Amino acid sequence: MTLRAVLLGLLGTVGVCSVTYFNDWVMRQTPFIGSAMPFTVYGGLIVLLLTAQPLLRRIRGGRWALSGKEIAVVLVLVLAACSIPGSGFIRYFVKTAVLPYYHEKTTPAWQEHKLLERVPPGMLVRVPPGEASAEKDQVVNGFVQGMGSADSHVSPARIPWRNWLPAIAFWVPLALLLWLGMLGLAVVLNRQWSDHEQLPYPLAAFAHALLPEPDGSSASIFRNRLFWCGAVTMMVVHLNNYLLIWFPEKLIEIPLYLDFTSLRPLFPTLSRGDAWYVFRPSFFMSVVAFAFFLSTEVSISIALGPIVIALIIGFLAGYGIAAGGPAPNITDNISFGAFLAMLLVLLFTGRRFYSQVARATLGLPAPDRPPPETVWGGRMFLACMSLFVLFLMIFARLEWPFALAATGIMVMAFVVLSRIVAETGCFFVQYYAVPAAVLVGLIGPAALGAQTAMILFLCSCVLMADPREAFLSFMVNSCKVLDLRQVPVLRASRAVILAVVVAFAVAVPVTLYVVYDRGASMWEWYCTTNIPTVPFREALQMEQRLEAQGRLQEAVSLHGLDRLAAIAPDRKALLALAGGFGVVLLMTAGRLRFSKWPFHPVMFLIGNSWAGVSLWASFMAGGVVKGLVTHYGGVVVYNKLKPLMFGIIAGEMITGLVLLGVSWIYYFVTGEPPKPFLILPS
Repeated sequence: MTLRAVLLGLLGTVGVCSVTYFNDWVMRQTPFIGSAMPFTVYGGLIVLLLTAQPLLRRIRGGRWALSGKEIAVVLVLVLAACSIPGSGFIRYFVKTAVLPYYHEKTTPAWQEHKLLERVPPGMLVRVPPGEASAEKDQVVNGFVQGMGSADSHVSPARIPWRNWLPAIAFWVPLALLLWLGMLGLAVVLNRQWSDHEQLPYPLAAFAHALLPEPDGSSASIFRNRLFWCGAVTMMVVHLNNYLLIWFPEKLIEIPLYLDFTSLRPLFPTLSRGDAWYVFRPSFFMSVVAFAFFLSTEVSISIALGPIVIALIIGFLAGYGIAAGGPAPNITDNISFGAFLAMLLVLLFTGRRFYSQVARATLGLPAPDRPPPETVWGGRMFLACMSLFVLFLMIFARLEWPFALAATGIMVMAFVVLSRIVAETGCFFVQYYAVPAAVLVGLIGPAALGAQTAMILFLCSCVLMADPREAFLSFMVNSCKVLDLRQVPVLRASRAVILAVVVAFAVAVPVTLYVVYDRGASMWEWYCTTNIPTVPFREALQMEQRLEAQGRLQEAVSLHGLDRLAAIAPDRKALLALAGGFGVVLLMTAGRLRFSKWPFHPVMFLIGNSWAGVSLWASFMAGGVVKGLVTHYGGVVVYNKLKPLMFGIIAGEMITGLVLLGVSWIYYFVTGEPPKPFLILPS
């Protein structure tokens, strides 16, 4: 690991954090990051290897060329930053911190109950209390409408930095503690998953195949004809479809979807389960290619998950039972039960290694001394998560059982999501059962209390409203890339810490400036209306329910362990949790007991999410293709086709980057947002 690799990685970090929000919410283009495999990063990597790297080899005898180890470090540092400027943090932080004041003006019940005044200091931006004032108008309305114009940009001096400082001082350290804790955990998990369980890490394998050989020459994959056949084919398909949206009369679409919507009336149960996606499957070719590298059982399980869950929801709807809705609801608790069971399975299968790391972390004698970097990772995780819990107790004013429970649920979600990415290559994954929603069902409104629920929902909305860009998912794959390139993980982890700090330092002020210059993207309902109002809507409904039951004063008077004594779980929530928990354990037991067991528990881990809905057909297609190839061509043909699949992925990455560059040129020439075009799921 060299100094120039670290500097290039930090430069990439600054670039990603500077342009992501502008690209996503001002230009309204395909998300700059969007998943655990950002096409901008991987596409940029491929372009660098095909253009700049050959030129650098010709300068001063090739001494300026970057080695595979250096490029791996650059990639890892940039990926670490990708968890901050988009959906991983900034997208929800800036809007959750200020937009509740905007929505309060049109919600008399919030004003009557003084909900915003009950939020602990720092969780929202600081505004003058009471009616509208010039300062409040600048902070709130300036955020919503923007203070710039078509001809000029707002001066940085006009941004209400002082009003934002308390919110920044609250959320950034809290997120930083969580990120650093996940970094330590990634180092520990990677050693178990990579060395002992031999997971495939499809994303890391793809990156490794692209990097230069140890002797400095370009990767052999770039000299394979099938690789270029796949890449060029995908470029032609996507360029054709992109031009079609501009010139619909002159081109013919190359469809990447099928339409069976006319068949919906024949399947009433699926229709009641809102399974529209079953009748209009879309195919993301990168996902199809990754599925080619997986076992058929994994691909088919991911494909069947959304269909099975839709059948369950449709069956319940036929009996008048709503599976969704406000917390607690059935689908969230099924997801939580499934994730909890998966976490316990992971701990059980790695119990020997984890117990040794835990003993070494605490300074106790360990019979099998784990690698030094895992001890460092264990101590980093323990220290940061302990401080995280204390932060929630002191500054968010959560009582210790709830702070500890919320932290545990977050860690559980991130671990299982990263496991899915490492084992299946499903780079677009989500999890909806946030800590607040789960605890409402497991503890009950009276024991939890509306105030505690509101704080928990605020933490959930900012830190894990949509963990498609989860830091742990990036880091688990990054550790594998470092291993494949024989880069010391411990040394690289220290550079990652610096990259994360730089990313927060750049992303927060740049994003605030862009928002106050151009205005918030109020057209994006989910993160401007739904997420900022969830904590207060849920708290208000809880208070009204308790008041109607005559238990409001009882709930307010409870403190400490008295709350635990008042636990009254929701029956439906418990049944749903037990269902998800039991199914995952059953499937895991089947895989361990029977060699030909056809299903993987991932079926119930992401089936109830937009990711599962979007990708089911792609995994089905990839599984079918692999099955046909191995059945009729055997291992020889299967291995020969691997470069073709890598080429398909690379072609989509390059095309996405090229079209994004075209969109940026169009925007700065015309001043108008170009027509959006989607290549990867988002």
